[in-house]
Amino acid sequence: MNNSMQRANIIKYTELEKKILPFFNALPHDVPTSWMIPFLNFIEDFQYLQYILNNITYPNIKPWILKLYTLFNPDLSNPIFYIISSLFHILFIAYIYIILFYQIYTNGRRVISKRSLKIFNICYLIMHKYLLSIVFNFFTSCIYLCKKSYLISGIPECSTNENTLFISVEIACIILILIFNYLYVNFSFNTDCLSHGKSYGTIHITNSYNTVIAKLVLALLQNFVPVYLEYVGLHDKSYLYSLIIINIVIFIYLAYNQVIYQPFYSKPVNNYKFAVYFSLALFSFYTFLICFLKINTSSAMGLISPIIIPLLFIIGYKYNDFYYNKILKRIYKKFNEKKMITNLKKATSSDELKYNPENFKKKDIFNSLERISKQVYIKKEIKVFKNYYECDIACRFLRMNRDIESFLLMKKLYEEGMTQFKHNANKFYKNNNLLHKYDEELFKADDILLNAKDLRLNLRMRFLLNKAENLIEIEKRENSNNITNNNIESSIKLEELKHNAVVIHIYGLKEIKELFNNLKRGINSKDVNSYINSINNISEFQESAFSQYKSIIRHFPDAKDILNLYVLFLSDVMNRDDLAVKYYSSLGNSNRDKKSEKSGKTVIENSLISIPHSDDHSSNSGLEKDLKRKINLKNIMIKKYITPIKSLKLKMNYCFISLIVSLLIYFLCTYIIFNFAKNQTGNIDIEMNVPVSVIEGVKGVRLLSFSLLLNNTNGYNKFFSEVYGVNFFLSTFAEPVILSTMNNIESTKVFEPVGEYAYDSLNIKSISETFSKYMTNLKYCLNREFYNKNSTIFDILFEPHFKYFIVNSKSNFEEAFKECMNYLPHKIINYFDTLNIVIIVISVLMVLLVLMIAYITFVPLRISTNEIAVHIFRTFRLISKENFEVIISDYDEKIDSLCENFEIDKEIIDKSSKTSNKKRFIKFLTYSSFAVVILFNSYTIIPTINAIDDVENLLKLLEKSVSRLTIIHKIMFFTYETIFQDRSIFVPNEPERILYDLISTIENVQEELKSGSYGGPTFDNYPSLNYILKENGCHRLMDVCKDEDFQYDNSYGVSEELSTLPQNELIKEYLYYVKNFLTNIKDFQYVQLELISKENLEIMYNQVLNDNFFKLQENLIKNIKGGIQVANYELIQNSIVILDDKLTSLTTITIAGVILLIFINIFIFERAYRGKIKEMETLVSFAFLIPQQIINNNEKYKRFLETCQFDE
Repeated sequence: MNNSMQRANIIKYTELEKKILPFFNALPHDVPTSWMIPFLNFIEDFQYLQYILNNITYPNIKPWILKLYTLFNPDLSNPIFYIISSLFHILFIAYIYIILFYQIYTNGRRVISKRSLKIFNICYLIMHKYLLSIVFNFFTSCIYLCKKSYLISGIPECSTNENTLFISVEIACIILILIFNYLYVNFSFNTDCLSHGKSYGTIHITNSYNTVIAKLVLALLQNFVPVYLEYVGLHDKSYLYSLIIINIVIFIYLAYNQVIYQPFYSKPVNNYKFAVYFSLALFSFYTFLICFLKINTSSAMGLISPIIIPLLFIIGYKYNDFYYNKILKRIYKKFNEKKMITNLKKATSSDELKYNPENFKKKDIFNSLERISKQVYIKKEIKVFKNYYECDIACRFLRMNRDIESFLLMKKLYEEGMTQFKHNANKFYKNNNLLHKYDEELFKADDILLNAKDLRLNLRMRFLLNKAENLIEIEKRENSNNITNNNIESSIKLEELKHNAVVIHIYGLKEIKELFNNLKRGINSKDVNSYINSINNISEFQESAFSQYKSIIRHFPDAKDILNLYVLFLSDVMNRDDLAVKYYSSLGNSNRDKKSEKSGKTVIENSLISIPHSDDHSSNSGLEKDLKRKINLKNIMIKKYITPIKSLKLKMNYCFISLIVSLLIYFLCTYIIFNFAKNQTGNIDIEMNVPVSVIEGVKGVRLLSFSLLLNNTNGYNKFFSEVYGVNFFLSTFAEPVILSTMNNIESTKVFEPVGEYAYDSLNIKSISETFSKYMTNLKYCLNREFYNKNSTIFDILFEPHFKYFIVNSKSNFEEAFKECMNYLPHKIINYFDTLNIVIIVISVLMVLLVLMIAYITFVPLRISTNEIAVHIFRTFRLISKENFEVIISDYDEKIDSLCENFEIDKEIIDKSSKTSNKKRFIKFLTYSSFAVVILFNSYTIIPTINAIDDVENLLKLLEKSVSRLTIIHKIMFFTYETIFQDRSIFVPNEPERILYDLISTIENVQEELKSGSYGGPTFDNYPSLNYILKENGCHRLMDVCKDEDFQYDNSYGVSEELSTLPQNELIKEYLYYVKNFLTNIKDFQYVQLELISKENLEIMYNQVLNDNFFKLQENLIKNIKGGIQVANYELIQNSIVILDDKLTSLTTITIAGVILLIFINIFIFERAYRGKIKEMETLVSFAFLIPQQIINNNEKYKRFLETCQFDE
């Protein structure tokens, strides 16, 4: 048995695994022709549109558009199609499991022919891999197909045992598909990824099982969930938003997986797949927005909306291409950086430094590092890949470029991946076959797989590693090429980059020298700000030069002169002796011994001899000890000064979190209350019309009762229609609202007649109970038949159902149902008052939080940092002028050396100024940010308060306006009662007195609406109502004015000029005619008889039916009612517009506010704190720039560095 067989025997399988694995091992790779794969994928991807563009999200979408998106999922209402499809899918699933169980049953001893397996695999791949959505859509549509049992013969009806069995079969098919997909996804290894022609070739990760589940969930949401909700009686469309949100989450998840894992080996295919998921995710979000804004009902939206998909597709395609390239750039950047550090570590072995210091001395390390106290080694771990998928992505170039150089690069990348993910078995089989194709000796793929087998492996890993090993054995004979290393060319921009870095380096030295020079002249508290500005300038130079040197070294690791300059910069400007020693130790012996470049040698000797950091160079251990001590002291001082700053920063972050939370609370409270007010506007319109409808019903019932007693058919038909209309409105619209919202609200006392020979009872009930009693009596009156000829007037007057209306007509009904006009408006106003309090509290809280940020964090920050700076700069008084001269002279020499060796004009450097106003700019931004946050608070709060005031004013005006209808209809009712003179209810002349009171009341209401004295706005504030209030016309709420509304008859005064008067003028004219009517009553121009007989009633009844005033009154009341109702409707719509606009702007402002606060916190305030932290670090580093020999001779300054204590 050969070695490969021995290694194969290491993997042990269970009995079931031994039966399953050979089956998947024998499967062909993919569909027979590569052109089919893109075509099938396009069909699959095209079906995603039906999950977004359907009759749920776009209710009025054109049928032909809907059929286009469901092109590959025809309607199952066709019996022939359904039967054929069902048989095909069920038989195919059975065929799959027959093949699988046959393999298990025979234990693999009876091998299935390759031809049979090829047919099997092709059918499976087409149906259950590339076209899986079609299968899932079919089965999920069949689960509740019983609702179409009347269309498809053989389908059982719902709620039957046959239907339960039918559903069980459909669910079982779905489960079987999921099980086999899981096996196929995990155990089928596709090696067509190695072919140039297989664009879609990939390994198992392409068939992600998560994608399978996502397709099933989408199919369920499309075909099952809506039907199920309708089946159980949930007709509410509110679930629409939930469905769209789930769609968004699924497509975002698919897009995220695609962009992170890049599973396909073809870059264009990865771009295409991500573009599909990305465009669908954003288009789902777009659909959510238009559904939320309720503009999805237009049929044009279903046709226009998909136009944005190509644009989103292009954006997604470009983004994935950018992201893919970004991954590769980052990988190669990390790879080169790690390679450079590895090479640097190899320059001087740790063993030589530890055990043979004499050899180390021969390199003149002590002479060249005279200013560095000791040698240290820092182990820096660089992770080239974030996950093992990135290793696979970085190696894919070999698929299209298979020369020797490419192989060597991939080999190094793959070895790095194996080192980084040595405990992840996925990495060991993904690309080893590619590498093994070149040279068996250079790349021991089988040995790598052998190591992978020592890890903890699941069934999938064991199977795939075993299969990869078998593939390697097949490819071994092809490895016969010799591979050579490829040299890295240096960049043509090296000199330019070097020059720029050196210039910044010189500016840093110059700034340090000038600061030492200023300190030498004397330390004055007034000059501390200028010293701090110098520290900030030094910090900027440090950051800029540090970044440039790092970039050059990363891209040009062989440029030793740059490394020398970097060491000087770290020591002279950054005061990072630890890094300086590290990088200097990486320089090779050849570079140190020979004088390769004049510039490099001169600068190094000048720098390191000028300011030695240790007087004792007897041993390397002494240097290391001194350097560690210096670093520790510096870190301790930095930590001491930075810790309070970080504490203040934490407080600031807490305040900002509180600001964001306060803003979100404000948004949530406002959104809830505004949304409630908007949703209640329809109920407001209904409830406000209840009192007027009640009075209208009283008048209609009164005249209907007279018609029934007198057997007057014409009058009966007329007044029956009026009462029926009242009943329809109250029972259809008002009753559900009142019974649900006003059940616990008490009404005033209402009489309930009990008969002719008993006193009427006076009861206090809730509004809903009173309303129910009213409706019961109203329906009785509607259903009452004509009285016989022997009936008397008292049969009507004392009949409890009819008397109920007239006995309560004076004021009881008006008072009982008055709360209907006030309840919802007052409730909304109360909510608004509460919201005003919440808004003011939140506004004050936000201002306080801003002030806390300013006075509890930034003010202490400025004070503490200034105090630290003052104390540190005062310690320089301990340094003598002679020592300052030495330091300044040494920095002059360093500047001169750099300028000389790199041919930089020193005069230009001295004249030019590289200082910036960065600190001043950050300070300006910080102060501006406080102002912006406070202004934003006002900008957010004030419009909301204004919107609340506007809606409250609208509700007050609406309440006042609708009260006119009740009064006018009572006037109309009592004009009839003035004629009838019912002594069983009214005392003599009482109806006339009531009429005069009502006229006075309506005139007062009109005056109040004109002047606004009632406490609300006037109609003049709403110019949109001018066409009702100031222009002639006919107005109706439910419909336009019909022809009969323009049938004018001058015989009783109904002229076109009168009927179409503006609203207020029309009310004045009506009151004028009512007053004339009362005058005519006084002049006895109307017959007024006691209501004691049918004869008297008939005389008065015919009088009111035929009198010109009553005809005119009906026409005028109809026009007045229409105008007031239309005006009230306009006011309600105006409030809805205000609330909608405010909700939209509120959402936008809140999102913008959160983004603004986060932006200010991260990019301004955090930056200010980072600047202070950097300032403290630079200040401490500057304090440690004093040469060690000067420090050793200055006990007070030395004690300051050691204890951080200031000596006054």
